[in-house]
Amino acid sequence: MGEHRPFDTTRNNTELLAFGYGLHGCARQALARIEVEAVPQALLADVRRIDVGELVRHFDNLLRGLESLPVTVVAG
Repeated sequence: MGEHRPFDTTRNNTELLAFGYGLHGCARQALARIEVEAVPQALLADVRRIDVGELVRHFDNLLRGLESLPVTVVAG
């Protein structure tokens, strides 16, 4: 189907379509960017392991997404 690409934490997030750009940028994108950094750091401080199961894609002509993605978090 589609090409599998891992999540890239080093990508340039100023050009994401979800946040818009310039005059049409999302007013809360600064908060969202802070949350994207803070939440994983807080989570990983108390987690020993995160197991990710097999994902099931949701097929749609308009949107790309997941039907399910089982995740197990093991406390540290």
